[in-house]
Amino acid sequence: MPAQLVLTPFHEVAHVAAGLEADIADSLLQALQPLPRTLITGQGRSGLVGRAFAHRLMHLGVDSHVVGDVTCPAVVEDDLMVLISGSGTTSTTVRQARIARKVGATVATVTAVADSELSAQADTRLVVPVDAAVSCQFASTLFSQCVQLIFDGICMQLADTWRREHGYLYARHSNLE
Repeated sequence: MPAQLVLTPFHEVAHVAAGLEADIADSLLQALQPLPRTLITGQGRSGLVGRAFAHRLMHLGVDSHVVGDVTCPAVVEDDLMVLISGSGTTSTTVRQARIARKVGATVATVTAVADSELSAQADTRLVVPVDAAVSCQFASTLFSQCVQLIFDGICMQLADTWRREHGYLYARHSNLE
């Protein structure tokens, strides 16, 4: 396999990162600051990235849940609901956003399309400027990679703000592995 092909995902992520605004995640960071119970959802790869985000938030001390898990509670007024969809049109995710809005939860959306159905439901939105049509990778892979890195950056910022040292995170990490 040519090295250039192996490095293509890195180049694509770097290209997207070069176009990001420094404050891209500020509204989501602010929504997480009061430590609300946080429910996270997305379908497919977006859901996998959401699961990783929920896991890291748990390490930071956030009461976080993945929608669809049997232990996920009902969304209520004081919750923060983070919904991830590259296209912003995934019917399940859009429907979940509407339910969260209806009960009065804070709706935070993460998408590549600023004027999508999902974005229209948002109290706060994070738009990741990814054009899947120009990516060499399959479907929304580039979006998922970029969102994963943004979420990791958000968690690093929260750890710094909340003074969560590695020991704090490790103490909350599973010891059943």
